[in-house]
Formats: sequence, structure tokens, C-alpha cells
Amino acid sequence: MQCSNNQKQLGIALHNYHDTFGAFPARSSGTGAPGTGGEVSRLSGTFFLLPFMEQQALYDNLRGIFVWNDPFKIRVGAMLCPSDSEIAPDGKDPNGQNAAGVTNYVLCSGDSPVGICETTNRPNPAVPRTSRGMFAYMTWYGFRDCTDGSSNTLAFSELARGIEKRSLGMVSNTTATNPAACTASISTSASNKYSADSWSSGANRGFRIFDGSEIFAGFNTITPPNGASCFTGTKDHYEPGMFAASSRHPGGVLGCFTDGSVSFITETINTGDQSTTAPARDDGGQSPYGVWGALGTRSGGESKQLP
Repeated sequence: MQCSNNQKQLGIALHNYHDTFGAFPARSSGTGAPGTGGEVSRLSGTFFLLPFMEQQALYDNLRGIFVWNDPFKIRVGAMLCPSDSEIAPDGKDPNGQNAAGVTNYVLCSGDSPVGICETTNRPNPAVPRTSRGMFAYMTWYGFRDCTDGSSNTLAFSELARGIEKRSLGMVSNTTATNPAACTASISTSASNKYSADSWSSGANRGFRIFDGSEIFAGFNTITPPNGASCFTGTKDHYEPGMFAASSRHPGGVLGCFTDGSVSFITETINTGDQSTTAPARDDGGQSPYGVWGALGTRSGGESKQLP
């Protein structure tokens, strides 16, 4: 119930942001790239919702004296799911670093693998990126862009934080180009279902609260809820991947739709043809990933809803 209420509050903040600016926040944005001064373009959309969540002072403080990494170390209770396990017993993330800035709520990028740069090793605010979902890098979508209907299009879902190298929430580094291959890269033994066969240092979802990189701030509707997560590059901060929604609620995840409603989505939801290569972020048309894929797209032409 508390997790559902948290997502409802995020949905209200999202709508109030839209009322103010005429669009939703970008998944990742800012006024400059690292090294150029000012506020970096790696700040997540949830950071810009802070003033609409009774966190104006925190928002002003982080923007007024911007220091790289500071926004990633903050803990905001409304962005934590009580059902998720706490950080590792020693208070560190799987890299052995302080895990203060944790979160469980992430933005939907649709049904395609979307990163920040994908072709360069630094985010460039002059090069926006599209997505098939409601949130993208340096791109601001609004209700006008949600032609599938706001009640049929996901805005938020959740992720489980992996507290050790081989647990739910961790990411496999693989060359997989479709969800079936991504899933095959993860151990499916009954005793170790979410064990990544390989693990990339730094790929710790949920451990950098306001980092706008897809791996930290986003999810896509490619692999099933509580399914495998994979990325294909060498720089996890910048490159695209298949990042599953996940939670420690039995049997599925909670999702907040663009109209602000919150629903439980089972991990057995129809996910279509998992052997199909994921669409590119600029592709049009319907999702190949069934009802789950359709819920992630904002303008795929699907009319699919939760059963």
C-alpha cells in the first residue's frame, strides 16, 4: 500500500509539472555536459519533480551549488519502496561504495533499448534522443505525444536494488539483441534465478537516485517484469540496454500510468515474441512484446490494456 501511495504521489507531481511547463520532464536533462560547468545533462526526471513533492528547499540547494555527484547521494523517503531489501549489511553498494542515494522508482522509455549517447562516451545536451516511451534524453514529451492514451501508457514503475553481485536488480553484460537472448544470459536455476553470468562494475540499478542514465533512471517494457536486465556496452553510464521493471512484491510490479493511476502488473503478463530484435528508438508501429510492450509505448497505435 505504501509503495502504491508513493507512486500515486509521483503521478500527482508529474501532472503538476506538466500543468506548469506544458510537458513532462525529460528522463535525463540539464544545462550542460560534465566538464562544461553548470548543471549537468545527467539529472533524472525525478530530480525535477522535487518542487512538486514538497522538496523545494532540497531542489534549490542542489541546483544553487551544483557539485557533481551530490544529487546522486540524496535519500528521499517517498522514492523508496518499503518492500525492497535494504542495502548490504555493511552499508555499501555492490561496488563497495556508500549507498546513501538509493531509489526504487524509474521512468518508462518504451519498448526499445535507449541510452544517453549510444555512440559517444559523454552525454551531449545538443543531441537529444527520442524514445518510444514517455521519457527520453533531453526530450520533453507531453500528453499531446501520448496518442495511445494516458491510461494505457506507463510513466513509472519500480526496480529492486541488487544488494549483492548476483541478485534481482543486477544487470548482465552481454551482446544480446533480443529479450530471449538476454534472459538466456541469466541463470534460471531454481536456487539462483537472477544470477548474472557476468557482472559489470558500476551497473548498480537504484544506487544513484537522480542520475538520468537509463540504467539508473529508466526501465523498458522488453523483458518481463522481474525478468532479466542486460546492457551491451562497456560504459554502463551511457549505453543502451534492456532494463526490466522489478520489485520484491510477490508476483509482479506496481506501475504508475501517465494518467496518474497505479496498478499491479503480474510477471506473467503477455510479452509477445521474446525472440524478436528490439525496435529502434525511432521506429514507429506496434510493439512486438505483447501487452507489456504496448503499455510502454506512447504512440505505437496499440489499444491494449491490462486484463
